[in-house]
Amino acid sequence: MDTEVKRSLKLWHGIVALIVSAVLIFIAAPYIFAPLGIWGSLLGEWVLVVVCIAVIRFAKADVRDIFPLKTPRVVNSIGVVMMWIGVMLLEMALLCVIAVFFPEQFFGVQSGMQDQFMGIPLGMLVLVVAVTPAICEEVLFRGVFLNSLERGGWWKNRWISVVICGLVFGMFHGDWIRMIPTAIAGIVMSYLLLETGNLFYNCLFHFVNNLFSVLSVYFVQQIFSQLPPELNQGTELLESTQMPLATVGLYVFLSAAAPACIYIGNYLMHSKAAGYRKKLFPSKRADIVITLIAVSGILFLSGLVIMIYGMFVSPPILSL
Repeated sequence: MDTEVKRSLKLWHGIVALIVSAVLIFIAAPYIFAPLGIWGSLLGEWVLVVVCIAVIRFAKADVRDIFPLKTPRVVNSIGVVMMWIGVMLLEMALLCVIAVFFPEQFFGVQSGMQDQFMGIPLGMLVLVVAVTPAICEEVLFRGVFLNSLERGGWWKNRWISVVICGLVFGMFHGDWIRMIPTAIAGIVMSYLLLETGNLFYNCLFHFVNNLFSVLSVYFVQQIFSQLPPELNQGTELLESTQMPLATVGLYVFLSAAAPACIYIGNYLMHSKAAGYRKKLFPSKRADIVITLIAVSGILFLSGLVIMIYGMFVSPPILSL
């Protein structure tokens, strides 16, 4: 009989896993994985899992404790997708604002993603960009690292762990343009795991988020491929385009729906959880409704003003 006592991860265990992973991603990858193309990307992701398993075995921790997986409920999964919709609306509005002030960097990143995906079948893209990171990166960041923050940290407020994990997750994605929205998503995914105790839900969020990016880039490529040669300028067009203010206003306007999506999604995610409120809007918590209306109202009016200004005062100009 195995009487070995399973231990918890310490903070330094999570830091070691991050350091080894960073070396593999930023130093070794260009020489080992990059020459293999798309297969190298796939292999690199799964190497992260190997690193995590090695750290867990060294720490003599319980794998089931580090990677808690339970049977998901449909209503909880719908709540997670609702939360993703809200976060996605906020991220897109934020990216549009960034594009106004840093157009070269923003469109350079966008065209770089287009080039990476060029010529790769959609099914392979979904596997490499959506499915695999939703498993492997969650094992590293929300599994080993977040667990080490929670169990081995000296702080008592779990929001500190959530924010740190999200920020580190964002930094691992390289350039600061992608770091900001990725960090936001990382914070939400960390929250999902700590709230549900089920790794499935943050993996679902990660998968849906990456799948949306894959489909967006793929269908943009398909549109460009159908254009006549004289109009199909590919990445050169993207790199030289300034973000029209009317477009920024439109996305800020649409983000007014984000607070409601996140709130309702969070409620569905906690559906039938012990000790959680039974009503969507508790009768004695008018502050919740007031806050939601206030935030949505600010985003709605701000987007409307920017959109009108962009259409009638500062029309979109393409610097080709």
